[in-house]
Amino acid sequence: MSETGAGTPAPAPLAILIVDDEEEVALEIADGLRSDGYLVEVVTSGRAALDRIELAPGRFSVVVTDIRMPGMDGVALARDILAMTDEARRPEVILVTGHGVPREIAQSLPGDRVSVVRKPFRWNELIEPLEAAHARAAARMAAGA
Repeated sequence: MSETGAGTPAPAPLAILIVDDEEEVALEIADGLRSDGYLVEVVTSGRAALDRIELAPGRFSVVVTDIRMPGMDGVALARDILAMTDEARRPEVILVTGHGVPREIAQSLPGDRVSVVRKPFRWNELIEPLEAAHARAAARMAAGA
């Protein structure tokens, strides 16, 4: 375990959480992000994502989630994340969809921590909002520490 100059353990690096009921899609996105240097975890349901976030508060800077999933969909997941009380450790959300109108979806969610990416997407169409969200979350988490 690394330590800071004060002799206290350094915080774990921030990770990206990928949520998609189609595991192959989630793994493809995860592999791309890993090759770009990100730490990535994958789950296949909204409920599993919330459990993972609650188990490791402050671990994830960004949640990238498909919108259409059985059980808890991506919009419900985004709403639950945005309702978390610990704002400093709350991840930002990127909704990925091949359906609906992104602006309408984004406007249905409170706050400014949700981006929408339409499928099919070019890599930069995902990575640009992800990098911006990751930077905002990292700065907010550092300020709240």
